[in-house]
This record gives sequence, C-alpha cells and structure tokens, in this order.
Amino acid sequence: MTNVLQTFFEHNLYCTVSSVSPAGLPWASPLYFGYDDEGCLYVRSAKDAQHMQYIKNQPEVFVTLFDSTQPIGTGSGLYLQGIAEQLEEEAAVRSAL
Repeated sequence: MTNVLQTFFEHNLYCTVSSVSPAGLPWASPLYFGYDDEGCLYVRSAKDAQHMQYIKNQPEVFVTLFDSTQPIGTGSGLYLQGIAEQLEEEAAVRSAL
C-alpha cells in the first residue's frame, strides 16, 4: 500500500461512497470504513440501506476520503473508483470487521 493511501486510511474514520440509482441519479452515503494491508476498503452498512440496493444493481462506485477539519484551502482528498461487492461468508465478514 502506498504512503498516500495509508495516510488517508489511518487518519479518517468515514468515507463517502457514491452509487447510482436505477434512474441514473447519484446517491452519496457517508460510511464508517476499514481497510486491509492490500489497500482494500471495507464499509459497514445495513444490507437494506438505499445505497446497498443501488450497489446490488450497479456495483460501480466512487469513494472519497477527506479531512473536513482542515482549514479552507489546506486540505486534500483521495478519490477512488471501483467495484463494490457485499461480503456474504461469515469468515470474510469477521476478517473485514
């Protein structure tokens, strides 16, 4: 994992996961997240949450991380694009938690 990723992952508790509704409308959700040594991002969410329903239909997501406590003009952000999948196996869920 690069230092940039590790810095953002270690200094933030929440990320914004953006998904798309079946009508093509954007939906952004602030979610608690964790990560592993390989740079995989895990979010914690209810299975029946609106964004999870959207992700089931269209798994492409856009994720942003930023420190909202930084003074104006001094902050930076991390932008990630990827494919989301719901963990189903108990061992995988426990590992991610």
